[in-house]
Amino acid sequence: MISVAPGAPFTADADFGPSYSGLSTVGVQILQYGVPVSGFTRTTSGVSNSPAGSGGYEKDYTAAPLAKGYYRIAWDLGISPNQWAFDDLFVTSDLPVAVGGSGDERYVTSDELKASLQMTGLTFADADILVAIETASRYLEDEYNDGRQWLAGSPNEQRFYTRSDGWTVELGDVLAVTSIDLDFALDPFWDYDPSYWGAGPSYGANWGTPIGWGAGAFSTPLPAGSYRLLPIQAGLTTATPPGNGEPYRTLELARGSQVYQLPSGRDSIRITGTFGWQVVPAGVKSAVTMIATRLMRRMRDAPFGVVSFGADERAVAVRQIANDPDIIAAIQAVTTVRTRLFA
Repeated sequence: MISVAPGAPFTADADFGPSYSGLSTVGVQILQYGVPVSGFTRTTSGVSNSPAGSGGYEKDYTAAPLAKGYYRIAWDLGISPNQWAFDDLFVTSDLPVAVGGSGDERYVTSDELKASLQMTGLTFADADILVAIETASRYLEDEYNDGRQWLAGSPNEQRFYTRSDGWTVELGDVLAVTSIDLDFALDPFWDYDPSYWGAGPSYGANWGTPIGWGAGAFSTPLPAGSYRLLPIQAGLTTATPPGNGEPYRTLELARGSQVYQLPSGRDSIRITGTFGWQVVPAGVKSAVTMIATRLMRRMRDAPFGVVSFGADERAVAVRQIANDPDIIAAIQAVTTVRTRLFA
């Protein structure tokens, strides 16, 4: 896996073996959610056979995608029969922002952190306070939440999932579902015949009617009455009936579901809806406060009155601080199921 900061340069490479050296048709693209990323669609430009005469190929990208998260680098020979090679790309903003940059107070405000530090009313360390909050927030997001925020996202966002078994999907942080669409064409070994149950208690004449294999277009909808979301008390507080503002963690096929088995292919379940947390979890707020407080105390206690940490020092310090059992306990209480953003 390649890890890189947003917008930073990186080199992608693949090895197809010596039988495929010197090809001019080899192409590479970057995928997220199973589809090409804008600006990173398949290209042969800049792809070089390296070292010459081998089956290795590489491409230098001048900038990674700007949005943090998981991506997949997909190579193919561009000939028939074709062959593919894949690598994971993790775009992370775990690197702390520069001192003096704009901090993000999405979990803890400057005033709240000042109160914890007994610095209420003081302004001399305002820039460092913002940096400490941002550093702690980004670290926890990347380490415990796959780079996602513990906030509610925009409606009608799409994410792609892989089933846990034939009837269950681990969701992670789904607040509300608009639609669920299945793609049986992505099955690596093809499922059992996916079928509608048909009407009536005896399943009627429609028992065994195929719902279609799809063509990579998620053409099989999962009707609302065919699944249930758990835990049942979760969901948006504005829903009917209202939820508690926490996300659903699991989807299960319901009894009498019109689809009796979920597709087994990777990325073959597409959910459209709202993701995240409606209210910042108390555990996240506590963990950010503890890490940011200890970062600030390290800076205040630095020799010669030096207040600001450099990026490397902050990166090391936050990892050391975050190993505290109290911080781990606070954040693990709200850690969502890890799901790859393109799966």
